[in-house]
Amino acid sequence: MYGEDRGLLPYRLNAAYTSNRSLARHRDEVAVKLDQVAQRLDRTDYSREQTGIWQDLILLFDLIDGGHGRYGVPPYDGGLFNAERHTFLAEKSIPDWHIARVLDELGRTSVIGDRRERFRVDYRDLAIQQLGGVYEGLLEIQPRYADEPMVVVRKEDAGVVSELVIPASQRTPTGFTRTADTYSPGAIYLVTDKGERRATGSYYTPDHVVRRIVEQTLGALCRDEHDKLEREIDACEHCVRPEESSGATGEDELEGLKGCYGERVMQLRVLDPAMGSGHFLIRACQFLAEDIATTPYSSDPFPEHD
Repeated sequence: MYGEDRGLLPYRLNAAYTSNRSLARHRDEVAVKLDQVAQRLDRTDYSREQTGIWQDLILLFDLIDGGHGRYGVPPYDGGLFNAERHTFLAEKSIPDWHIARVLDELGRTSVIGDRRERFRVDYRDLAIQQLGGVYEGLLEIQPRYADEPMVVVRKEDAGVVSELVIPASQRTPTGFTRTADTYSPGAIYLVTDKGERRATGSYYTPDHVVRRIVEQTLGALCRDEHDKLEREIDACEHCVRPEESSGATGEDELEGLKGCYGERVMQLRVLDPAMGSGHFLIRACQFLAEDIATTPYSSDPFPEHD
């Protein structure tokens, strides 16, 4: 959804992709269908046995992994949708009834406390940092099977809400209160398991920490480059004073120095050995762009292009 809303996948740009492979076509069809079912305008809900939507998703996964010229999709080859590495996706399938509701939960949202009116989520305006936050949250969640009646208990401490799922027959832990959320035997429920996330080494750094680290590292390098350039400009200005002018060559050199800051900064090399979703590298690019744009010794080598 992010790729299609951002134009990284050719939804509405390539007719074959839009009609035959896009996720957005299912996203829109599912929204209309589920609304009609909820309003009892359509009494034929999605099948609990057929897996047509899932099979379409498998084709889309394969397309994203390997690419295809007809559909205008390059081979992203990120490994996430590699069928040989992830045979689970090929061996298992989800019936249309369930996958339709998954797509609708991802594609639309509602006002808290009122699910009657749902709104399409615009993934185009979702920042990569927010995607990282979603990914971190998914890493913390583990499915569990209810062998007996279960109940959700909750406590709030300094504005932080914590929840546990415990057997209904068990005594409520100190500081927690029981909620109306329950799970019957045989139900699947989700729990947060931070220990599992720590074991995988998967951590998502908060944005304010990323900004601080980038500013402390790249900021120092940029200031050094700025100070060095100012010294060179000052020395060059003394060489091209009117009474001691060395001709056009000196003037050209001075003019070049006064506009070369961006070029020098772009010679910096930044390494993030554990790139993940690219949070640090994206902020590094943003920081360098902002620094170049706000420094008087930067120039546009192509001023005729807006």
